[in-house]
Amino acid sequence: MKKIFTTVFSSEFIFFSFLFSGALRTTFSNLTINLTLVLFVASMILGINKLIKNPTLRKTTIYPITFLTLLFISILLSYSYTSSLEYGMDKLVNFALTSWAFVGVFIFLKTKESLQKFLNIGIIVTVIVSFISMTNLENTAGDFTRLGQSNSIGIARLFGTGAIILITVRLLGKEKYKLLSLVLTSLTVYVLLQTGSRMPLLSLASSCILALIISTRLTAGYKTKIKSMVFLLSSMVVGIILLIANWSKPQFYTIRLRLELLGDYTSGRTERFLAAKEMFYSSPVWGKGVGSFSTFYEGADIRSYPHNIFLELLSELGLIGFMIFSLLIIFSLIGIYRSLKKGINNAQLCLIILFFYTLVNANVSGDINDNRILFTFLALGCMLPIYNTEVIEVKNEKIIKSLKKRKFRLTW
Repeated sequence: MKKIFTTVFSSEFIFFSFLFSGALRTTFSNLTINLTLVLFVASMILGINKLIKNPTLRKTTIYPITFLTLLFISILLSYSYTSSLEYGMDKLVNFALTSWAFVGVFIFLKTKESLQKFLNIGIIVTVIVSFISMTNLENTAGDFTRLGQSNSIGIARLFGTGAIILITVRLLGKEKYKLLSLVLTSLTVYVLLQTGSRMPLLSLASSCILALIISTRLTAGYKTKIKSMVFLLSSMVVGIILLIANWSKPQFYTIRLRLELLGDYTSGRTERFLAAKEMFYSSPVWGKGVGSFSTFYEGADIRSYPHNIFLELLSELGLIGFMIFSLLIIFSLIGIYRSLKKGINNAQLCLIILFFYTLVNANVSGDINDNRILFTFLALGCMLPIYNTEVIEVKNEKIIKSLKKRKFRLTW
């Protein structure tokens, strides 16, 4: 009971809840408070308190925080020449929340233990929201089965994130209760299908394939890896067969229809991509200013964006903003490469897959602030080598065993 209490009221729990506050707001729609703001302030207070007690940051955080600061400055300066005063200000203010999603990682997730707690909290929150969502399934006009009142993409991304944590940490790990983990993963994926969100689902499918490929770099024993991979692969095959067998049932009507309309979806996105391209060509260095895509494409100062984070940056912040953001990605990729070279544990595998998952989603839907979770996994990518303690311990253990065998042979 004490362990549950300390987990629920931990800084990692508050931080995770802040990251997915949009999904939680959709789930607990009766709340009258601004949940995102409350969780932001709460996590900020906890973060400041941690810094007061231990006012240190790792050297690896200096460059990422510097580049994030430069990105914030470029957004701030671009507001002086943007044609979107209302939506531009909204994006500028909300980028403070996005920045905290990045910086908070360096404060709350400094160790392998805090990361493990963060991932466990991710499973707990996802499962709770999945069970609540199951009771809130609603039939709307046209036989659409949808979850919640709004933000179906936000809640779908939570389910996708939770499913990836379950798959990489539990199903591909040494953990017991794999059957229970498989049941929880199946529940999460089933509810994800009910949201009718295409890209989180397709991103999850490609993430599972990538997880199987990268799992060869896990430091676990050969037999353990093979057993885990076979278990996951066979579970995926069974799941696909069951899905195909039940594909025509009413509960899959929404996702089925939306996948059939994927051609219309891509053509609609293409128009936005071309508009963003035109904006970039007219002002390649500085861009047209934060939020200006809305006035250029819609002809009105409303919430509108290209649905691609790279094109959004190129059109609104030009090459300056694009290059700064690209440097954040490069630093994250360097961290991933260094970790893969040494060998990774399951928590690190999870972060790599979630980095891929969030990056794919950021290029098909939402604006820069809708994709604040991407910034979290960019920061975690930079921190990835720090979570290699388990890998070092495993390698040291192998060296000791090897030396003992040699000593035995010499004695013999």
